[in-house]
Amino acid sequence: ISYLLFGSSKLLNISDITKRIGNFFKLLILLFYTITYPELALIGDEPRLLNELLMQKGYYLMEVRDYITARKYLETAYLRMLDYAPGDPQLLIVLRHLARLDEIEGEDIRRGYYLDELLRNAKLHGESSNAYLDAIADRLHFHLQLRNLDGTKYNLAIYRKQRPNDFDTNCYEYRLKLLEGKFSEAEKMLDSLDDIFPKERSHINLMRQRFYASRQSPKITGVATDVFSDYRSELMRQLLFMSNNERRNMDKELRTRRDEIIFAIKFAPELSQLALDYSLFSKGLLFHTQAEILELLADNDSARMEIAKIHGIKAELTRAINSADKELAHSLQQAIDSRERYLIDDYLNREKFNLRFGRYNTATLLTGMSPTAQMIDYVEYVDAGKSSLGCFIIEHGQPIIFVELGESGNHDKNQISKMIWTRLRPYLKHNRRIYFSTDGILNTMPIEFAEDEDGVPMCEKYDLHRVFHLSDIRMSEVIGNRVEAIGVADHNSPNGEARGLDDGYRGNWNDLAGVETELYRIAESLDGISEYHRAFNDEATEAYVKSLSGQPITTLHISTHGFYRGENELTKAFNDTTDFDHNIARRLLMGNRTSASGLVMRNGNLSWKAETITEDEDNILTSEEVETLTFPKLNLTVLSACETGLGELSADGVWGLQRAFRIAGSGSLICSLRQVKDNGAADFMAEFYRQAATGKSVHDAFYNARKELLSHDSANKEVWSSFILIE
Repeated sequence: ISYLLFGSSKLLNISDITKRIGNFFKLLILLFYTITYPELALIGDEPRLLNELLMQKGYYLMEVRDYITARKYLETAYLRMLDYAPGDPQLLIVLRHLARLDEIEGEDIRRGYYLDELLRNAKLHGESSNAYLDAIADRLHFHLQLRNLDGTKYNLAIYRKQRPNDFDTNCYEYRLKLLEGKFSEAEKMLDSLDDIFPKERSHINLMRQRFYASRQSPKITGVATDVFSDYRSELMRQLLFMSNNERRNMDKELRTRRDEIIFAIKFAPELSQLALDYSLFSKGLLFHTQAEILELLADNDSARMEIAKIHGIKAELTRAINSADKELAHSLQQAIDSRERYLIDDYLNREKFNLRFGRYNTATLLTGMSPTAQMIDYVEYVDAGKSSLGCFIIEHGQPIIFVELGESGNHDKNQISKMIWTRLRPYLKHNRRIYFSTDGILNTMPIEFAEDEDGVPMCEKYDLHRVFHLSDIRMSEVIGNRVEAIGVADHNSPNGEARGLDDGYRGNWNDLAGVETELYRIAESLDGISEYHRAFNDEATEAYVKSLSGQPITTLHISTHGFYRGENELTKAFNDTTDFDHNIARRLLMGNRTSASGLVMRNGNLSWKAETITEDEDNILTSEEVETLTFPKLNLTVLSACETGLGELSADGVWGLQRAFRIAGSGSLICSLRQVKDNGAADFMAEFYRQAATGKSVHDAFYNARKELLSHDSANKEVWSSFILIE
C-alpha cells in the first residue's frame, strides 16, 4: 500500500503510522487505496467497514478544518447508516460529528435535529452509559450557547448526577453561573479549577481570558500572555501534521484569536504588544511555515528527492484538472497531502524549525529595528460584528501604539485610503523610513498613492516601503546583472495580427500590441548595463518560464494578461454556459479549486476556453505552478499585467501570485491591483528600468519613475498608481 500510494521503496510500518498520524489514518489509507485501485475490491462485501472509513475520513477533515468536504463524507456515512439498528455505535459517532459541524457553521436548527437523534439512540445504551452522558453533554453545551436557562439546568442535573467531580462538570457549572449573571461566583470557580485541575491549566487560562474580556476587565493582562504561548505551541504542532493545502483552512481560527486580543486593547492598553505578537505570528504564518520547512530540508538529498516527486504529482494534478478528470484529481490531491505530511515527519528537525520561528515576535522586531525607521502593521479585524481597520505603530525604544482607523465596510476604497492616513498623521514622521504591512482589504488598495488635502501623494510626503511582513524586511536591492523579459502580444492569433492599442486594457482577452514596444523600450533602457534576454510571443510559453527555474536570474519581467478569479466568480461562470470563464471554471471546480490566479502565456486563450486540455502544458501559468519553481538569486519579479497583486485574502496575506513568487524566491515584487492600460504599462516600465539602470535601488527607481511620469501627465494619476512595489 505504501509503495502504491507514495511511490517509495520504503515500506512504512503500520505501528509507526499509528503512532504518528493516529489510528484513523490507517483507515484513511485503506479508503484511498480502495478508491484508487477499485479492482482489488478490498471491502466490496463489508459495508460497515466502508462506513467506518467514510466516518473516519470525515473526522480527519474536521481536524484539519476542511469542514465543507468533511460534511460530504459524514453525510454520506449517515445516509448509509439509516438502516442500522437503533443505538449503533457508528451511528452515534457520525451524529455527533455532524452536530459539531453545524455548531461551527451556525446551523442551529439542523444541529438540534442531530442532537435529538443522538440522544434518542444513545439512551438505548442506558442512562448511566458513557454514550448517553456524552449525548447529554452535547445537549447541555447547545442550551448554554442558546442561553436557554431551563434546558441548561435540566441537562446539567442529569450530567452532574453521574459525573459529579470531573473537569467537564465543573466547566458546565461555571458556564451556568455566567448564564445566570453570577459573575463573582463564576470568577471564584475559575480560581478553584486552577487548584483542583492543574493539568487543565491551558484550558482554564483560555476560559479566564474570555471571562475577563466579557467583563472588559484589565485583569486580562495577567493571563493573556500564557494563553498566547500555549496557543502558539499547539498551533505549531498542528501545522506540522498538515499538508500545505490543509493549512489554508486555519485562516478563520487565526483571525478569531487575534481579534479577541485586539478588542481587549480598549480596556487593557497594555495588551498592544501582545496583540502585535498575534499579528506578527499569524500574518504570513502559512507562508513562513512552508518557506522554513523548505529551507531546512534544502541540504537533505532524500528530502529534495521527495519534494521533486511532490512537484511531479502536482504537475499530474494540473493535467487531471485540465482533462476534467474529477476522480483522478481527487486522488492526486490526496497523494500530495500524504507525501507532504510524511516529508515533515521523516525529515524535518522540529527543534530547529521552532527556533527559526522565534523571530516572528515583537521583541525580536524591536531588537533589530533601526532608530531611523518607523513601522506600521495594519490589521483588518472584526469588532462588534463589524469589519474594522486598525494598525500598530512601532518605533525603536517606544511602547507599541494601537490606532483604531474606523470601519472598512461602509466606505469605498478612496475614502478608506484618505481615512487611514488622516488618522495616522499625528504619528507619522518625515525623517523616518516607514515600513508598512497591509492586511485584509488594504491588500487590494494602493494606499501609498493616496493624496492629502493638497493633492500630495503619501509616497511623496513620506519615505514609504510596502513589505510582505515586518519581520522579513530587507534593504531594497538593485535589479542585478541578469534580466529576463518575457512578453505575449498575440495570445492566440498569428504573429503580426494583434489589434492596435485602442483603449484596450490588460484585463480583457484582447491581444496586447503594446507588449512588443514595452520589451523593446526596456532593452533600450538597459543597453550596456545588464545581461538582457527577451522571449517574445512564440517563445513566451509556460514551458519556457518553467525552464528558467534554478537559473541565476536577478530580475524576471513578465508582460501579458494576468487574472484572479474567486469562488463566487468561478461558481457564477460554472452555472452560465455562455460565460467566457465557463470552461475553466468547470475544470477548476471539478478539481476542487475554489480560486485561481495566474498569467496567460502564448496560446493560453485557447486553453482558457477549451472544454478539456490534453497537452502537458496549457500555457496558463497558475500560482500553484509558480510555487514549484526556484529562483535562487531573484531580487525582483515584475508582473506587467492586470490584477497580478490580487488573490484570495486571508490571515496569510494575498494567496495568489504574490505568495507564489515569494515561495519561488523573489525578494521584491512589482504587480498591479487593477486593470492596466497597455500603453501606460509600457511607459511606466521603460522609465522604471531607465532609472534602475543608473544603479538606483528597486525602491528608488520605482518611485522616481512614477514621479517623473506624473510630472508629465498629471491628468492620468490612476495610470501611474496601477502598480505597487512590495519589498
